[in-house]
Amino acid sequence: MGTRSTNFLNALKSDQILDFYDLNSNFQFKVSNYLNSWKVDQELPHVLFYKLDVLDCPTITVSIKITEFLEVEVFVRSKKVEDSYIESFVGSDCILKYWKQLENLLNFFGSDTVPSPKHNADFYISEAFSNLYECLENLSVEDEVKNLKGKLKFLTNQIGLLKRNVYSSYTIQMAYSIYLCSSSCYKEIENLGCLTIPTENELLRLINQTKAKLKH
Repeated sequence: MGTRSTNFLNALKSDQILDFYDLNSNFQFKVSNYLNSWKVDQELPHVLFYKLDVLDCPTITVSIKITEFLEVEVFVRSKKVEDSYIESFVGSDCILKYWKQLENLLNFFGSDTVPSPKHNADFYISEAFSNLYECLENLSVEDEVKNLKGKLKFLTNQIGLLKRNVYSSYTIQMAYSIYLCSSSCYKEIENLGCLTIPTENELLRLINQTKAKLKH
């Protein structure tokens, strides 16, 4: 086995969350960059990351609950986020397996850079999906080409909203490092689904966006 393959396997092993005890004991070190904006409750049998809005009546705006079985549940403004959505972060069983997955959850649901409530996580999850379904239902084979193109463009924009901030900067850096070492290896990892990483095309798009921002 080559040095690069060995290094990757070691990095993957280091990123694994072994069990609930490992999570409970080491999260302060593993995701320390996010703890300034999240509060944590370690009452057994779960770990709860949550954010408070204290402008008026103190309210929990978003919470990420991880059970003793490493099952993940997310609530946004008291509404449970569908498991099918959480699967895009942690896999089809909603079981947390890697620290990078936890980083992505904290990064996405903790984003408060845009003050407008329509840019909060609940907008991406609820309104965007609602708009997608409504637009799909209204698509018709009788539509003029111009109208059809307009609706498809709207769908593309909505899907783009849903993808925004899913991947933390650390995950993108890790993914790009793997890609630079071996694009074929990256494709294999992507196909296996053993890491929460962008598709190859999505990764290159994110990298190009970052480069463009740095130029300005």
